[in-house]
Amino acid sequence: MSAATTTIKRHNHRIHPCEASKKQGLLKHLSTLYSDKTILIVSASNNGIKEIEDQKITLSDDTSLKGREGRQWDILISFDLPAKAEDYLTRFACAKEIALILMDEKEQALLYAIEKLLGKNIKQELIQGFEPKIEAVKSPAKHRPTKSQQRSAKEDDKKRRNQVDKEKPFNAKKEWSKKSSAHDYRNKHTNPDKRAPRTFKISKEKPSKES
Repeated sequence: MSAATTTIKRHNHRIHPCEASKKQGLLKHLSTLYSDKTILIVSASNNGIKEIEDQKITLSDDTSLKGREGRQWDILISFDLPAKAEDYLTRFACAKEIALILMDEKEQALLYAIEKLLGKNIKQELIQGFEPKIEAVKSPAKHRPTKSQQRSAKEDDKKRRNQVDKEKPFNAKKEWSKKSSAHDYRNKHTNPDKRAPRTFKISKEKPSKES
């Protein structure tokens, strides 16, 4: 049976992104969740899966699976992705109701070839408690500016202030007041013709005794 004749609803074909270290736990979780179904668990090498003692669960690798063509299980769980996209089609043909993929970050490149062969994107769904870690974005370290940077910043600030002064609106009344005050000050302290008149006290001389 080919993948083309496998009738699985689109929402039942899913990828569960997961860290490699959490795959065993997620596999156990899914096996418990679908305990009333027959389950096929496939790995590329069958080395990463621990033995599961359950008559409803079958463990296999891609090589062994090719000898079981025509047989189907309710649930297909791909513990990892095969190197060849064609091998995934063999797995997919064994699923009767649901096909699930446990995928870590390193297997993302393998997924592209599979989706291209299927002609559609596979829905991705996170399972609480098994989500992959998201790297925190580190903020750049703060550093003290150099002396040349400080001088440059001061010069830029000075230019901005000069520019602001040039763009200030002209206030005729204010400018006239400033000029008038300066004019009065100069006249008062520097112009001898307009200084305040000086007064002199003339005392009368006493007549001499000889006259």
